[in-house]
Amino acid sequence: MTTYYELKAQLAELARQAEQAKALEVHAVIDEIRAKVAEYGLTEKDIFGRRRRAKAKKALVGMPKYRNPKTGAEWTGHGRAPAWIKAAKDRTLFLIASSASAAPVKQTSRHAAGKGATSERTTAGKSAQTKPARRVSRGSTEKETMRATG
Repeated sequence: MTTYYELKAQLAELARQAEQAKALEVHAVIDEIRAKVAEYGLTEKDIFGRRRRAKAKKALVGMPKYRNPKTGAEWTGHGRAPAWIKAAKDRTLFLIASSASAAPVKQTSRHAAGKGATSERTTAGKSAQTKPARRVSRGSTEKETMRATG
């Protein structure tokens, strides 16, 4: 009976022999393929198809919108708010001068906020608000419908 170490030695020897055989055959196979490609006039596209490159994700780095007057730290307004602006009730105090000249626009999608949500645009201190639509549920009585709509 053969021991574990003898079997392991045989395995290593076989692996070495397999690598040698592969190295000898690879050159022959490559030469064969090159001959066929030249004979038939094949291109890389013919063999491998159209190669699709993975599009690199671009980092979305925006211009900073807010600046901490004490430390000079900046924040774009996207993502988690930093501690220095998190508790601020009025963030306009932290607006950067170039960002402050642009009129702030806040728009809420009715789909995102649910039916009956208002759409508000604030431009240069003026605000226009629409009255939210009132919903009346099915099966409500006539009095409830009158109360809701009017």
